[in-house]
Amino acid sequence: MSEMQVQPSFWTWFFTKAKRLTKLRHTRYWRRPIASLMEDYLREVDTTRRLTTSSPSYQKLGDIMEKVAAIDRQLEQIASSSRPIVAGPWTSEVGFENLYWIPFLKWFQQHFQISLDRFIVFSRGGTREWYGDLANRYFDLFDYFSAEEFREWSQRHRELIGGQKQTRLTEFDEEILRRARLTEYELLHPSLMYGTFRYCWKGTFPLYHADVRTVASPMVIPASRSIDLPKEFVAVKFYFSQCFPETAENAEFCKRTVRELASKGPVVLLHTGLKIDDHGELLGEEIAQELPNVISAKSWMSLSDNLAVQSYVVSRAKLFVGTYGGFSYLGPFYGLPSICFYSERESFVRYHLDFMNGMISRLKEAFPGHRGEFVALNARLPLHISPFPGVSL
Repeated sequence: MSEMQVQPSFWTWFFTKAKRLTKLRHTRYWRRPIASLMEDYLREVDTTRRLTTSSPSYQKLGDIMEKVAAIDRQLEQIASSSRPIVAGPWTSEVGFENLYWIPFLKWFQQHFQISLDRFIVFSRGGTREWYGDLANRYFDLFDYFSAEEFREWSQRHRELIGGQKQTRLTEFDEEILRRARLTEYELLHPSLMYGTFRYCWKGTFPLYHADVRTVASPMVIPASRSIDLPKEFVAVKFYFSQCFPETAENAEFCKRTVRELASKGPVVLLHTGLKIDDHGELLGEEIAQELPNVISAKSWMSLSDNLAVQSYVVSRAKLFVGTYGGFSYLGPFYGLPSICFYSERESFVRYHLDFMNGMISRLKEAFPGHRGEFVALNARLPLHISPFPGVSL
């Protein structure tokens, strides 16, 4: 290799080689000892041997590889058992549940060829249908916790972990399982998913690492409900978040957007009125009373089925419009174009947006005719044309 040629980094070399050798779905090459992998790299690529086994970079790579390999061993142990598998309990945000957790569970089931009868899914708000065949046995957390209890336990979790993400088992998880009174099971906790993908989110691993450990599949359209929806409508869900903070400008932007949408056709607001998390909802029943073409979904839902009802509404809509992140990821899985907004670009990780768009590409490749689309726009910039052909905003 000449001095003018740029040598690929270890991770570029490794994932290129692994992708070629494993044909995307096999992981044996990944589990080779770090020393063996590094020796291959030094021999094949780094002919100047700038990266040695005593260097800090080598040691860091070894630590990361061992952590991921340890998770793989845990997954193998869970799969090889004959006991039921508790998937969850999921108590975190909707976005990660749909974008990472459920696709990760589907990969786990298919990769290890596990009987669907072994799975017991724990989630909340009536999300059984999100999990498809994995949720033949489903436990809803709101059958065991009131909204106030759930909020209090979630707050303790955030204070302990330093955020909402379930990076390790906590007392909240243990309390959920205690109340469910299950015995003799293997626990497939979300921390295993977080531990698997955290290096992608940090930029250490490329997208490929998450691609090969997720399955892209559309959501099953929810069963019909006794809800009187317009024939055609736009589903809207705005709330304040880190990337769309509570400001007078953002509040006015939401009202202006809904008025514009309502001037062209019916709008259904996915306003729950429930105080479950720290996201402040926008555009409640007041604007529905003000504008005749706007319908509030609040009266259609309760604590135990709020996400099920919102999913039903989204699956029947022609377009979703709302705050970027979390709930906005749901629409494309139903084959729905989704337009979402942020106002603070530096307040969210670009990786998740890239992975969402990659997931849509995989859905379209695996399911011809799938029509899901996703675009995130800065609310501070004027929108002159619709990002989707044939869909006006």
